[in-house]
Amino acid sequence: MSSELRNPNPFKRKNDRFPVSCMRFFFVAFAFSLCLLLPDLRAEDAKKVIAVVEFKVTGEDKSVSGWSVAENLENAIFARQRYRIVNRSAISKVITELKFQSSELVDDAQKAGKVGQMLGANLLVTGEIIVVGNSVSISAKLIDASDSLGEVKLTAEASGEYPGNLEGLYSLLAYELTLSPEEFCEYGMLKLREKDYQRALTFLKKAAGIKSDSEIVSAIAQAEKGAEAQRILLSRRDAYRAAMSKGWEMIKAKKWNAAEDCFKKAMAVHGYEEDKDAKAGLASAADGAGLRSKEASSEKAYRDAIAKASTAFDKAKKLSSDPKNHPEAVRFSSEAISTLEDFSREYRQFLPQDKLSSLNEFIASVELFRKAFYSGPEIGREWTVPDIGMKFQFINKGAFLMGNPASSTEQNAEDKAHISKITRDFWMGRYEVTIGEFVFFLKDSASDEVNRGIDWNDKDCPLEKGPAMKGGKAKFWGDPAMPMIEISWEAANLFCKWLTEREKKEKRLPKGYAYRLPTEAEWEYACRAGTKEDFYFPKGEEIERHACFKGNSGGQTRPVSETTPNPWRLHGMYGNVWEWCLDSYAPYIEADVEDPICTEKNEDDTKVARGGSFQSGSEHIRSNSRAAFYFKSTEESIGFRVVIAPEL
Repeated sequence: MSSELRNPNPFKRKNDRFPVSCMRFFFVAFAFSLCLLLPDLRAEDAKKVIAVVEFKVTGEDKSVSGWSVAENLENAIFARQRYRIVNRSAISKVITELKFQSSELVDDAQKAGKVGQMLGANLLVTGEIIVVGNSVSISAKLIDASDSLGEVKLTAEASGEYPGNLEGLYSLLAYELTLSPEEFCEYGMLKLREKDYQRALTFLKKAAGIKSDSEIVSAIAQAEKGAEAQRILLSRRDAYRAAMSKGWEMIKAKKWNAAEDCFKKAMAVHGYEEDKDAKAGLASAADGAGLRSKEASSEKAYRDAIAKASTAFDKAKKLSSDPKNHPEAVRFSSEAISTLEDFSREYRQFLPQDKLSSLNEFIASVELFRKAFYSGPEIGREWTVPDIGMKFQFINKGAFLMGNPASSTEQNAEDKAHISKITRDFWMGRYEVTIGEFVFFLKDSASDEVNRGIDWNDKDCPLEKGPAMKGGKAKFWGDPAMPMIEISWEAANLFCKWLTEREKKEKRLPKGYAYRLPTEAEWEYACRAGTKEDFYFPKGEEIERHACFKGNSGGQTRPVSETTPNPWRLHGMYGNVWEWCLDSYAPYIEADVEDPICTEKNEDDTKVARGGSFQSGSEHIRSNSRAAFYFKSTEESIGFRVVIAPEL
């Protein structure tokens, strides 16, 4: 047999000693590595053991589980790499064996300590999560589980928005729970700088227990001073809130004097002397006291109103026998109705049901009587045109500053501010004339003259001959409540003429009044609604609510009722469409005037339009904004509004 075959190791040459030395090298290397790793293994073994128990859950969100809170906090603690973590299934098993509830451990440290001992844990974490609305607060207790006493070593708290901020809260809690004694001072100082005085005290006092020096003592004193100041502020806030809450409770119970005392008590709290909400509460209490006084006088007011209305109604009935006296009969019956309605607005909430029913029956009987002679607009009352449904708002006569006031951002020479006086009451259309209303006119009118004032062939004209609104939906049609556009000044006047003749025929027009375009002065007076600034709404309020203009229109008109009305209940006075006025365009006369109107034809044949349109910037939709258009213009940005006003 060959020597190769006798060699027990066929891969080793005879007398080759390399493998033996190699093996020795590997043993030495292994021993060296073990020596290097041993300190880490000992350090890992030396880490304290911590168990995180299921949290107690309080609040509105039933989807929150104490198990998931514990699990997330456990993960955050594990990431700090300072403790060994007890397996969650082991925790559940021990709690079950002891016949404890996880929620019990939050308030019973001894039970918590017992659980920790059975788990072989040095420390145990438990706590509570509270969810109210979109707010969450978590409180976590670090309990010493080395004996049965279960001393609470530290309480960590965190709060924030729910549910978006939970991960950050878990990290913050884990950081505080795993701080080493040496880190207490540093963290306490951080909380002191952040003015979180209570947390600063917690950690600074722990630091002082380990190592006390002048810096820590000074920091503790500063934190105590800050905490006391915060306590005082919170105490004042709580006292204020309690008084306010009680005050509104008394308002609800209609105990006005008690409510007043509560709001005064709230304002007596230091720092809340000028509180707006408390002042509003006082005003409500005063209003309530006024209502109580009004309630006490309601019986006499009822008798007086019935007596006054009866006197006026008796006069109306006597006058009705002679046709020549019918206008006076209408006037006295209207006076009776106004008396009853004024009383009703002020006192109806205090009337018993039988008297309220009697009042309504009296009003109905007078209205029925008046309709035999007249059924049109009444002074002081809004009006709706029968069949068409056009709504008109009553506007009291008065004077106002017309044009650009001194506070305007512009001051053009041709629209200087001046006093303009409207000497007679009128009614202003609550909305711009709509496509639906104009179609009603075209179907009812026998005149072909209006066709010349409509550009039927324009692609933006909302009408088709028939007449009817174009089918489908587009920028300027699709809803009959959208404003009528592509309408000339002449065609708008023809609409007014038709409506006047129709309502006169039905005896629904006050004597001397007509449906017409507003004068420029009437338009601005109604738009301003008693205000003097560029816009009728308060400064700081968003213009988008009140206007359809370049900034929000998307290049198209809107249904006429979509914007917020002005104080006199008129919609769309800013934007949507320019509105034709009766006047020819001319510079203002720099003098105070009564019922101004410019009827003289100018060289350009232009008429005034007011209010701006969906194409206008905010600077061109102010109460005093005006424009000039050729009277035969038919554009997608021009429409009109109608008034019931004195004939001109």
